[in-house]
Amino acid sequence: MPKGKAISARADTDDVKPVPGGIDNFMDFRERDLYYVDKSALIDRVLSDERRSVFLFTRPRRFGKSLNLSMLDAYLNVAYKDRPNNWFDGLEIERLRPDDHDRNSVPVIKINLKELNVRSYDRFLRSMGRKIAWAAHPFKFIRPSLDDDDRDVFNTIVRSRCDESLLKESVKLLSGMVEAYHGKKVVILIDEYDDATNSSFCTQSHDEILGFMKRFYGNALKSNDSLRFAVVTGIMQVTKEGIFSGLNNVYVDNVLSTGFEEMFGFTSDEIRRLCEDAEHPEKFDEIREWYDGYRFGNTDIYNPWSVLSYFNKNMVPDEYWAGTSGNGIIDDLLTRTSVETFMVLTGLGEGRTITSALDNRVAYAGRSNTPEELYSIMVASGYLKAVPTGDGKYALSVPNLEMRRVFLKHILDVAGPGSRVWPTMSRGH
Repeated sequence: MPKGKAISARADTDDVKPVPGGIDNFMDFRERDLYYVDKSALIDRVLSDERRSVFLFTRPRRFGKSLNLSMLDAYLNVAYKDRPNNWFDGLEIERLRPDDHDRNSVPVIKINLKELNVRSYDRFLRSMGRKIAWAAHPFKFIRPSLDDDDRDVFNTIVRSRCDESLLKESVKLLSGMVEAYHGKKVVILIDEYDDATNSSFCTQSHDEILGFMKRFYGNALKSNDSLRFAVVTGIMQVTKEGIFSGLNNVYVDNVLSTGFEEMFGFTSDEIRRLCEDAEHPEKFDEIREWYDGYRFGNTDIYNPWSVLSYFNKNMVPDEYWAGTSGNGIIDDLLTRTSVETFMVLTGLGEGRTITSALDNRVAYAGRSNTPEELYSIMVASGYLKAVPTGDGKYALSVPNLEMRRVFLKHILDVAGPGSRVWPTMSRGH
């Protein structure tokens, strides 16, 4: 097979389907008839839980969060009501909800907060304004129905001309306009809700950005009477600063939770089926060694980005996930850790296991700089696997061969001998 050619696999029929790589749009998957690992039961679980107004899912990068949000949008969004499609044919959601009145009947506001410019607070505000303008753009058709005041506000939002005050209220105001037009409360989908606060960590703009996001999320998700529910994704569970403080009926599902663990990433059964469908069952053990080892709740999980990259690179194992995202918070903690903790980390990189308490909630303010804080962020970010020991603690280890090949190198580069912080650490920091 030519180098770099995508592997094909058999799905529920005898048709051969290409195994995709780097695609996070559900409709692209289905319209291009690509091999899809069915996660549509997530839709039923979200819609069946009417107690919740906000679902927060935190997982490492490249574990299917964006794809799942895209799937929810494809299922719910009334914008696709008259668009012929077979997106959900043969998927689990058709069995679970065969005659669902929610399907393509709900106004959906989609907000993608990836890669905001955080080099300064002013640049952040301009970048955020463009993100919200993009979210408002699909609703330009409602302008004729708005009164003069609302039309002025809508035009300001969609033209990315909001001042700071209006920007904080923009999603709440947009929700009200959309509900008035459709006569239905809106669903809000927010991807990478914590990207700006993580990326700006240890910069001069961080405190201002964090303060903005508190108000922004409070307006959009807490005091929004036009909200039916929201699904929010990110990497860290940021709660100590109160980004979602006072918000009722929030369901938080993180890497330690047991509610939706198999909905993000691939399970062992899914990997075995993929290998068989690709007519390479002998590759299962190699994939397990390289890309298994994550633990979400009580379920062992494979890294989906790496697995799909593996099939798209002629089944050559390599470090596909490493380097797909920044590690600002981890790197900052590493530069301020002790020699003792550094030695524990090098042991982890060499294949050892340690036991520690964890706190999956990330605090930006008043950081304690404890080893437990560093380990917790490494678990949330996908660098460490955590298995409960039954006494309130967790057995921590580097999850697989892919991560072991980069973990130790990264630790040494940031805080090891020869790094700029090693002399400080060596003096007993």
